[in-house]
Amino acid sequence: MVTEFPDDKHPGRAVARGNKEEMRARLATIVAKLGVDDPNRTASQIALIINGAYATGLMAEPGDLRGDLVDAAMKLLA
Repeated sequence: MVTEFPDDKHPGRAVARGNKEEMRARLATIVAKLGVDDPNRTASQIALIINGAYATGLMAEPGDLRGDLVDAAMKLLA
C-alpha cells in the first residue's frame, strides 16, 4: 500500500501506485464488457471499495467482509 511509503519519491510508492492503476484498468475492462455506461468511473468506485476492504480487513474477519464487498459491487453494476 502507498501509505507504507510516506516519502513520495520512494520507489515502493511508484510500484504500489502502478499496482493500483493496473487493478483499476483491469476492472474497467471487465466492467466495460458488462455494458456499464461509464466503465472508468464504475471501475474507480469498485477499486475504492476494494481498497476500503483492505483497510477494514485489518480489523475484521475476512468472512465478514466478503458478502458486503460483493453486495456493494453488485449495486454499482445494477
